[in-house]
Amino acid sequence: MGGRFRSARGHGPCAQPRAGRPVSRATARDESRAGADTGLVLPAPAAALLEALRVVRLGVDPYRLVLRQPWSSARGESYRRQGWLLRLEVQGGRCGWGDCAPWPAAGTESPSRAAAALKVLAAGRGLSLAGLLARAPCRGCVRFACETAVLDVLGQVLGCPIRDLLNPAASGRVAVNAALGRLDAGTPVRLGVAADQGYRTVKIKLGLRPMAEELSRLERLLQQWGSQVDVRVDVNGAWSLRYAARALRRCAQWPLEAMEEPSDAACMRVLARWQEGVIFPLAADERLARLRHRPGAVRRWILKPSVHGLADTLRLVRRARTAGVQVVFTSLLESGIGLTAVAQVAAALGCTDVAHGLGTAAWLAQDTAPAPVGEGGTLALSEGPGLGVRPYSRRRWASVSSARGPG
Repeated sequence: MGGRFRSARGHGPCAQPRAGRPVSRATARDESRAGADTGLVLPAPAAALLEALRVVRLGVDPYRLVLRQPWSSARGESYRRQGWLLRLEVQGGRCGWGDCAPWPAAGTESPSRAAAALKVLAAGRGLSLAGLLARAPCRGCVRFACETAVLDVLGQVLGCPIRDLLNPAASGRVAVNAALGRLDAGTPVRLGVAADQGYRTVKIKLGLRPMAEELSRLERLLQQWGSQVDVRVDVNGAWSLRYAARALRRCAQWPLEAMEEPSDAACMRVLARWQEGVIFPLAADERLARLRHRPGAVRRWILKPSVHGLADTLRLVRRARTAGVQVVFTSLLESGIGLTAVAQVAAALGCTDVAHGLGTAAWLAQDTAPAPVGEGGTLALSEGPGLGVRPYSRRRWASVSSARGPG
């Protein structure tokens, strides 16, 4: 990783502090602000290590990953994912990894804000791990990358996976859905392939074609497959209030597994009324922040740790459990490091009776690390300590980072 920071476009190097540099006033201030309050609920040995272990070096490397096919939703199309891998080295030679992959359309900070925050973190040599977390933003993909790297280190030192730090009773297996993309003429074929591979839940994007056309396609799909596979749909808030109300009246009794974000314009009162009128769960994702004060408006929350950060995700999970709301974890098409981190969190905190949106590794034509792949609709996580995976060599990253996709 060296001692240099580079932005996702390879500009603006920022030198790291020199070895042996004394702790600055800013560092001391971060330490005092951190205390033991990182927002993470950890076993006592892990909490003690947060204060005891010191940052030796923190490196940041950009990547750009081409998708096998465009990722389409009502919020636009994406042809690639790009971000940074965060490498955290601590005394004793341990090295933890995190993935920072901004996607503002999904609710994260912008790439420029993420780059600025990473520069601040990269100057954190000499800080304790708690002090480093205090220097990170309070939420977002930079926060989650930092938390992941810290937990990776703690898991390595204590000899346990990240999921066991968050929940000692966590399973090493996570049920996942197959991501089929947009609803079109090829969806029945893709659904059949997913069913043959053992997936029991599939997710389809709506809101990209006229509503009547999509609902007619969806109805035929459910007639053909509804008794064999659970179909989850995501509108990404594309429908107006009028169209969403009309659509929900039409499909109120359909055997959908769930519908995510029917309309960006719906207030909590409207969502609660819609939820009462359908037999399947409505789910809040991008609009989750508005539901904090009325968690029972819908029956499911979609949590993306790269959007919220892990500490805030933990708070949301506790709030959801208190309100009797299901929790489903979803990735943001992160690289193998980020997807593994989200899967570890889902194994520790997610509902065990629903499929999580983590079956996305196959969408990437290249990757920075071995990613958990769903077989038979289940991710089997490594039993190794920390994340349980390590990135490929930097030489391989270089070829990945230079790859270019359409557009």
